[in-house]
Amino acid sequence: MNIKNNIGVTLTILVVTIVVMLILFGVTFSTATDLLKNSQKNKMKTMLYMVQSRAEILLDDYLFDNDGKDLSTISDSDIQKALGGTYMRSLTDIQSVGFGTTFTELPSKDTIIYCSWNESVLKSQGIDTKNLANGDTIVIQYNVATDEVDVASKKGFSDGDGNAIHALSDF
Repeated sequence: MNIKNNIGVTLTILVVTIVVMLILFGVTFSTATDLLKNSQKNKMKTMLYMVQSRAEILLDDYLFDNDGKDLSTISDSDIQKALGGTYMRSLTDIQSVGFGTTFTELPSKDTIIYCSWNESVLKSQGIDTKNLANGDTIVIQYNVATDEVDVASKKGFSDGDGNAIHALSDF
């Protein structure tokens, strides 16, 4: 009796194996890309939450130290002492730190207060800046009427679809 040993791979099995591997690679790559994008978004969100929290603490401390003084009546230098950073009085000031498209007009000082924090101010406030984009500036918006703080990043987060998110309230 003559028995042949058929050892080897047929072309069909090889093609099926390659197709299955390509499908698995595509799914894995897509999932990894989504995870990376979500990670970057959450990093930005966390940074903005830390800044918002610190700004609220500074404003509360200022109000406590000044017996609840109305913030709409304080001077620019007192605002700068309360929040640190740079107090911004005009749209030109905001545009100078790169927020020309985010804010189109400024309400009067008795309604909204804007202040910018760069990397050195963030460090002085005890905020870890390793997740901060290079050259980024954070703008703090304090609404005197509602006692709410919102923060925005100059660089922001791009979702990859051409949409950029700058403010914490937009997340």
